[in-house]
Amino acid sequence: MAYTSFLPKNSSSSYYFENLKIEASSAIEDDMLPALKGAVSTIGGKLSFFFKETKNLIVRIFISIKIYFHELLYERVVHFEGLANVTEDSLLKLLPKERSNISWYLSKEELKQSLLSIPTIKSIDINLCSFLSINCFNVRAEERQPFFVSSDKRWLLASDGTILKKTDANSLATYPLALGVDVMKESPDLLKAKISALYRVYTDSMNHLALDIRSLKFSKRGEVIVNFDNHPAAVRFEISDESNFNLSDQLTRLKYLLASLSESINLVSEIDLSMGRVGVVKYLQD
Repeated sequence: MAYTSFLPKNSSSSYYFENLKIEASSAIEDDMLPALKGAVSTIGGKLSFFFKETKNLIVRIFISIKIYFHELLYERVVHFEGLANVTEDSLLKLLPKERSNISWYLSKEELKQSLLSIPTIKSIDINLCSFLSINCFNVRAEERQPFFVSSDKRWLLASDGTILKKTDANSLATYPLALGVDVMKESPDLLKAKISALYRVYTDSMNHLALDIRSLKFSKRGEVIVNFDNHPAAVRFEISDESNFNLSDQLTRLKYLLASLSESINLVSEIDLSMGRVGVVKYLQD
């Protein structure tokens, strides 16, 4: 609606504007106010809907971000390598599932020590699958391998004296006996020292001689006595600190003696290499 007005003759300006104000106010109340109220109501409804949808969108975005970061920080993929006798589940039980992936990365040494509590595990290496994969880990394990059967024939031993597992018929026929060592009574350090000495004699002998070893005995005098398969003579090696484990020299002398005794070896009960630079041959009738 358009409003026009004019100033009548012989009337004061104040009277005129007062009446114009009253007329305008009345016109607004009668004609425009309902329309304005309707417009405001419509706009308010639309604004209310807009804010409600915006709020729902913000909530959905917040939940999505929260889920994403939770999965990134607390859900992970773990790949294991090098396992033969140890199961993945037995290792997973030792890892702190409740800690974040960042915590895993920052405390890799702590995780390693936890996994190394399994006797069969010799070494552990933990790394991310890739530089950007904070929720993916590679666990590379090296297991201890059996080398000896304990003197009571109950246990398989690693090269450092670690008790791995109980023996079976197959292992008894596969690995040499470690005699003169009580795995249940020796202190850990002494057990490790004795078995390590047997292991060195075993490996060096296998490298120098074409003979399989049936047993190795740690004698009370601190020597190692080796019995070979299909060979009647036992061989006594000197392994004291003074000799500096000069096994190479002793094995060289042994090869010479075996060659020179080839025709009478069945009459030999022991070859003693612990007497310095000589080799003492003891016969069955001695």
